[in-house]
Amino acid sequence: MTQLLKLLNLKGAVVTLDAMGTQIEIVQEIQRGEGDYVLALKGNQGQLCEQVKAWFDQGQAHHWQGIDYSYDQTTESGHHPLETREVWAVPVTQLPPKHRQNQWLGLTTVVMVRSYRQLWNKTTTEVRLYLSSLEADAQRHHQVIRSHLLY
Repeated sequence: MTQLLKLLNLKGAVVTLDAMGTQIEIVQEIQRGEGDYVLALKGNQGQLCEQVKAWFDQGQAHHWQGIDYSYDQTTESGHHPLETREVWAVPVTQLPPKHRQNQWLGLTTVVMVRSYRQLWNKTTTEVRLYLSSLEADAQRHHQVIRSHLLY
């Protein structure tokens, strides 16, 4: 992946990658190319993922008291499913230091997306976490994450 990134003009681009691409070396290459990133944070990042999830859980439990954050919500309905997405974007400066946090070059924001999907009489909930070099703007992150292409 880093070899591919070296071939691309990343200046001003936002690179989105699934958890497999959430690697320190990839972030360094994106930043060298003057690009930004929004990367999925899952269990492959172990302790960092657990800490960020616990921090978001605590923030919500305390109604974000004393924490600067950005929030966005949308609801969409198609033929049958009704889907609501909530996005919280929080500057990393609002968090206590996390496992290996300083190794993620350019990291400025952590993001949580919670999706509720209702299909007839069944509702499912999914929570996803992201690391980002973009400013803490929930609406912008929401757009970037929704437009993520899979190859």
